[in-house]
Amino acid sequence: MWLFSSILKDKIKVETYLTDRVQTGKHKTNREKRWEVHPESVHFSFRRNCIEIERKLIDQLCHFEGFPSDLFALLKSEGMVTEGTTYRCPVTLNPFSFKEFKKEIESRIHGKSNFQVGHLNPLKLITDDPASGHIPENISWFSVDGNRIQGNLSLKEVRELLAKIHKNYVEAGIVSA
Repeated sequence: MWLFSSILKDKIKVETYLTDRVQTGKHKTNREKRWEVHPESVHFSFRRNCIEIERKLIDQLCHFEGFPSDLFALLKSEGMVTEGTTYRCPVTLNPFSFKEFKKEIESRIHGKSNFQVGHLNPLKLITDDPASGHIPENISWFSVDGNRIQGNLSLKEVRELLAKIHKNYVEAGIVSA
């Protein structure tokens, strides 16, 4: 149970409920509660959205490869998780490993993580996509590679870019279709 409490407190709750550290621009923040920042800030979110985000991240975590089946069954019996397939990074599509996640939680290196929480449409990205902002539909676990590849692009833009790159590699004869 220590591990799950640590994951909730140190990883999920920070990303879910608190703002990033932003020292420039009109709306500066420094780990305030998202519902307490200015409503025009990209970091603003209603508390009810944050609660749903926490629930979504827990559900995704429970679908990492190798997640303990007894804990999954307990959480499922409490209505906390749903049935589903192995969870994958939305950019790389590599499956997440609970064993690797656990190892990282138990031996943390400050400022480094292979498991990150991100927005499918980055908060600062101006878009008409209704799945923008700090809302459950816009949140996911990302691999460090997926986060690095995404940068400031929307998930749709990243996938279009990766398809174009793959096409170029095929045309150049570097990889086969």
